[in-house]
Amino acid sequence: MIGYCGINCLECTAFQGTVKGDEERLKRVATAYWKGAYQPHEWVCLGCGPHNQHFLAKYCYECKIRLCATERAIQNCAACDEFEQCAKVQDFIKAESPELVRTMGWLRGSYLARQGQGG
Repeated sequence: MIGYCGINCLECTAFQGTVKGDEERLKRVATAYWKGAYQPHEWVCLGCGPHNQHFLAKYCYECKIRLCATERAIQNCAACDEFEQCAKVQDFIKAESPELVRTMGWLRGSYLARQGQGG
């Protein structure tokens, strides 16, 4: 399950804690991120895909990338007409990892090929 920005939700500690009913994992997330600004119950999350919008971690609910994608009614940022020019998503994926840059590049290439815009 891939989020709007390309993050693999299945690898997310908050997602794993939620689906496994692992309260300790949620406590670790709450402690590790944003200097404890969110409580463990605020990290309960089923991923940010279109079908899970009512079950998001508070941080993910406030994500500007997710908000933009839902406003545009796209399944993934790679399907956005402004993908290459979007500093919000480009800066994020580059800061995350080279793997995420590759994944989003592949998704974008696949989308464009299906649209008859690339190869």
